[in-house]
This record gives sequence, structure tokens and C-alpha cells, in this order.
Amino acid sequence: MVPQLFASYSPADKPFSFGLGMYVPYGLGLEWPEGSTFDTLAVEGRLSYTTISPQMAWQINDQLSIGGGLTLNYAEIKLRQNIPFPGGQFKFKGIDDDIGYTLGVMWRPTEKWSFGAKYRSATSMNFTGYSHALPFTGNETTEARLPFPQFAVGGVSFRPNEKWNFEFNLDWTDWDRLTTVTFDRSTNPDLLFPLNWRSSFLYHAGATRYLGKNWWVSAGYFFSANSTKDVSFNPLVPDTNLHVGAAGFGRKGERWDWALSSEIITGPDRVVQGSTPSVFGQNADGRYHFLNYSVNFSVTLKF
Repeated sequence: MVPQLFASYSPADKPFSFGLGMYVPYGLGLEWPEGSTFDTLAVEGRLSYTTISPQMAWQINDQLSIGGGLTLNYAEIKLRQNIPFPGGQFKFKGIDDDIGYTLGVMWRPTEKWSFGAKYRSATSMNFTGYSHALPFTGNETTEARLPFPQFAVGGVSFRPNEKWNFEFNLDWTDWDRLTTVTFDRSTNPDLLFPLNWRSSFLYHAGATRYLGKNWWVSAGYFFSANSTKDVSFNPLVPDTNLHVGAAGFGRKGERWDWALSSEIITGPDRVVQGSTPSVFGQNADGRYHFLNYSVNFSVTLKF
């Protein structure tokens, strides 16, 4: 379950609106079977990154609005790799928090066309916690700095009439910030975790058909380009080109709105060759297939 909660307030006859959101912009939960051919590279990776974001928007005139606010972020991370000795394992758990910001603008020159853009600042988490490298060391204080990217989004909405809305978005994510993660251990040599990601784009397209009695139905698609080269590929984040299709329906009422949707995420098999081996000689070369389904439900109360 990935919960999200949003609230907004627009004073009557005022050009300002205020909002508060709680959501999860980044997340990971992956565990490979014990004894895999790359278990000294990856066994388990978990990331929980939660944002609480107070926002404010100003409608300058009937065509132009701007907004922005803070992002108050808290994250927990867990990583696990095997060491080829009886009971051998490297494990790290850490937590940290950071503050960022967002900016946005919407321009609606006509009733049919709307243009929008959004920016979210980069953040850096200096995860502090404990690690062990059994059977060589017990728990020791460890820090690992993990940068999270800035990203920018631009979009356009076209409403030819009151029954249709067509949209297109382009997202850019600055994954170039994510290079090599260093595990700074208090009593033993540092451990390096090379990632060397690269910036990438997401392309979104969707359409909504408004039906009678406040019902609507939507469908959409987006393509996510992979951000990793074969040489730095790691099974903890088995990144690949992804195609995402979604469809949903819902109803808007006087006080209650609701929506139900489902999506499927998949892509062509990724064949990795020439990946960097671990210090124990294992690499991540092979064929990877990704397939994921999800169901999403949202409800809105207006009062």
C-alpha cells in the first residue's frame, strides 16, 4: 500500500489557494532469492521516502497562475548483499531527512488550451545508521550519502469541447547526480557502491471522456527511458525501458468524488553485458524481464 493524502483551501473571492500534501515520490522494495548468481551484488533493497508539502498558489488573472512550496522529506533505506563465507552478509540500515521546494505555473490562454510546468528541487540524504559485514565485523556506525534528483515537468491540455480532454506531458529527471554511494564506516575502510546513473525522460499521453451524470472514463500511456548503462547495472534497481498503460473511471458529485484505475508496467527484456563485477567476482550479466500490475483508488470530500 502506498498512501497519499492531499487537502486544499481556497478562500471565497480571493486569488489565493493553500494546500498540504503527503505522498511518496520515491520508493523501492525488492528482494532476490538467496543463492542467486549475483547475491554478492544484491539480495535486498528497500527505500521509503515520504514527503509532507505545504503549498500556496496565486491566480494572477483569469489566464495565469503560479504556485510553490516546501518539501519536508524523511527517508529510510535498507541494503543487503551476501559475502561468500558461511553466514556472510553485508547489511546497512539508515535514516535521514531533508528540505526542498517546488515551483509551478499554469497558463490558460483560451478555454480549450492549458499549459503547465513544474519544478522539484534536488535533495540529499546523508543516511546515518548501522552496518555489519559478517563474519568480519559486527554492527558499526555508518553513513551513506544518497543524492535525489531535481526534475522538471511540462504539459499541455487540449479540450476541443466539454466532452473531451487530451493531455501530453514531458518529464526530465536529473539522475546524473546519482554516481557512487560511499558507505563511510567508523572503524573499517569505506565501501563503494557505484551506480553512475544518467538523466532520462518520461513521455506521457492521455485522454478523458466526460459522460453524462458526472461520470468519466480515462486512458493513458507513458514511456520511461532507462537511466543505467550496462557497465553500472545493479540488480538492486533493475532499471530498463518501461511501457506503462493505464485506464480508469470515476464520478464527480457535489461533495464526493471518487476514481478507480489500474495500470500495467512492462517492457522489452533487458540483456545486460559487461557489468562491473563485485569484489568477489560476480556480475549482473543476464536477461531481465519486468512486469507489474497495480490498482489505484482515490476519494475526494468537498466541504
